Amino acid sequence: MRGVILAGGTGSRLFPLTKVTNKHLLPVGRKPMIYYPLEILLDAGIRHIAIVTGTEHMGDVVNLLGSGREFNACFTYKVQDEAGGIAQALGLVEDFARAEPVAVILGDNIFEDRFRASIQAFGEHGRGAHVFLKEVTDPHRFGVAAFKGDRVSQIVEKSKKPPSSFAVTGLYLYDGAVFERVRGLKPSARGELEITDVNNLYVEKAPKCNESGRWEGRIMTFVRGEIEGVVVRPLKSHMDDRGWLVELFRVDEIAANVAPVMSYVSVTRPGVVRGPHEHVSQTDIFCFLEMSDFRIVLWDNRRSSSTFARMMDLRVGASRPSIVIVPAGVVHGYRNVGAVDGLVVNCPNRLYAGPGRKEPVDEIRHEELDSAFRFPD
Repeated sequence: MRGVILAGGTGSRLFPLTKVTNKHLLPVGRKPMIYYPLEILLDAGIRHIAIVTGTEHMGDVVNLLGSGREFNACFTYKVQDEAGGIAQALGLVEDFARAEPVAVILGDNIFEDRFRASIQAFGEHGRGAHVFLKEVTDPHRFGVAAFKGDRVSQIVEKSKKPPSSFAVTGLYLYDGAVFERVRGLKPSARGELEITDVNNLYVEKAPKCNESGRWEGRIMTFVRGEIEGVVVRPLKSHMDDRGWLVELFRVDEIAANVAPVMSYVSVTRPGVVRGPHEHVSQTDIFCFLEMSDFRIVLWDNRRSSSTFARMMDLRVGASRPSIVIVPAGVVHGYRNVGAVDGLVVNCPNRLYAGPGRKEPVDEIRHEELDSAFRFPD
């Protein structure tokens, strides 16, 4: 897989700073702005990277980044002679891409998270295109995704009445067919080739949902934050010279609709991941005890939830004994990150396989390498 950083444009809104250098070279914190998207690609293991910029400050860009040796990478430079749009800039790297999948990132986008798992999974198995979405409070300022049921049905550019609050960020993954799609574009009203038109071509060609419920041409990217209905409470241990005792739950402290009907204990070896998976109607009540540390990751996969597409990443167990209540529709998985076996008690509100073990198991697994819910490294 190859990487592309698009760092063109005049940066006129930043005049007079950009009269003397490319806006992507301006400092943000302790680093030039372009270092941030570069680090996204390097973190994903991409070493062949093309940088596309304009004629005015190409020399400055090359002077800063060089051949790529400093970054243990190999850089190729392409010049966009005039402002022709993001899609036109992408089209300049067709020979460089060599029909491989490409990770394309705008040079002025700064992300808090890393996307190694998603990018690597696409590079290994991906077809079509993946866009990365972020929920925003002012969607009219961005291109946003419109949804039809469980899938992206269209990308709408800067609408006065946005169809959703999920903005399309400046990170795109494309298969080798993207350049053929770029060649077929017609200039927009402002005379440019629009990346939104490229993305909508992929949306139109996206096949129907496959068995696991994922969609080609769409990957969910989750924003860190609290998830509606997820409860995290400390477990208090009572210790004396005989050992320790911990109270797992009380029915007068748990809502009746999630009250446990069974329980089981599991032991997880160091480094082992359980999940990710989700339930249609079952709520899990996990108790992480004082034996080893666990990392538990939760993704809100409920379209009707006010926190849809949020992700929580918690450390619990020996350093933080906790009860974690996980509602139905929230994907979850955990890893033993300690050095010894870890003990977890689960007290779900549904019987496994139903009364008499005669019903289908309520579990949707998300353990594929290209899953949107791949457990982080």
